[in-house]
Amino acid sequence: MTWPMELVKLSDGYVTLREPVVDDADDLTAAAQDEQSQKYTKVPADYTHEMAVEYLQARAADPDTVMWAIELAEEPGRYAGNLEIRLIAANSRTVGLAFTTAPWARRKGVMTHAVKLARDYAFAHGARRVEVSTQAGNTASRMLLQNLDFVLEGVMQGSREHKGQRVDEALFSVSAASNTIDEAGVTE
Repeated sequence: MTWPMELVKLSDGYVTLREPVVDDADDLTAAAQDEQSQKYTKVPADYTHEMAVEYLQARAADPDTVMWAIELAEEPGRYAGNLEIRLIAANSRTVGLAFTTAPWARRKGVMTHAVKLARDYAFAHGARRVEVSTQAGNTASRMLLQNLDFVLEGVMQGSREHKGQRVDEALFSVSAASNTIDEAGVTE
């Protein structure tokens, strides 16, 4: 597996995954403060612009993470969410995905397109397995993953700490052997 994976621009004509920029911080802050984001992410309720800038800089410097900002073709340059590929285990060639959709980009298929691009990119670079862990109650993420042929491996009761409470975590995965890999939308 190629790791770290190169941060390249990926696009399928509907969404583009691109390098995050500091100018994304305002939209990232607004998205982080959204009720649904607060419900399903670890982002603190008092999330600030400065925190967003620090987050973008930390992710860019993290050798175990490749992070993209997502934008819609109809709104070029505007942050619509972010998606990360995280190294889980190099020896088994396993990576994980983590993602957040901005509230103004929800219910448009944005994350379906973005996850498909990132999944196929990971497989094209030698990953054998892609995992996603989400709160068990996050039905939007669960439906998205099932629609992209990720398999629910199980629900782990109380395994995730979320803002002072224990919540159930659902683990999904897809393997390269069970996936038809599309060309990974590289646009550079």
